[in-house]
Amino acid sequence: MLFLPFMLFAMWSSCFAIGKMAIFSSTPLFFTAIRMLLASTLILGFMLLKKKSQ
Repeated sequence: MLFLPFMLFAMWSSCFAIGKMAIFSSTPLFFTAIRMLLASTLILGFMLLKKKSQ
């Protein structure tokens, strides 16, 4: 379990580099829309799993 903080750090720091490269190829509004779509899909999936277990 000691590697988990390092994995979190690696993912967190890579997001800035990927975001910087992605801004050149698309608009910030597009990435905001994708981010909201991904978040809503994850939340909906979590809620459905939680509802099934009850």
